[in-house]
Amino acid sequence: MIKAAFLIAHFCSTFFTSILRIFVKFDTKKYRFSIAENWYCPWENDINFNYCFSLIKNNTIISKRKLYDLYSISKQLNDGNSIYLEIGSLRGGSAGLLFQYF
Repeated sequence: MIKAAFLIAHFCSTFFTSILRIFVKFDTKKYRFSIAENWYCPWENDINFNYCFSLIKNNTIISKRKLYDLYSISKQLNDGNSIYLEIGSLRGGSAGLLFQYF
């Protein structure tokens, strides 16, 4: 079943890339159409992360998956003696996530 899902994702990616190349002169040397292949979604059941995400979701354009990556890495690096410098943009959603965690 998983192999079939990968084949479907590959077909869709190839199909949409072809359509983009025809209609909008999509340069495949610079850009790529990608369908995310996430099957394991630990952020769905992480209560602490979902609480933090609910507080900052209107202040970010970063995907929930990427925010969970940031959250997971910050949990691994939090030893009490670390100093963090978060350089973000727009509304500060990722900084808010880190602030809520620490």
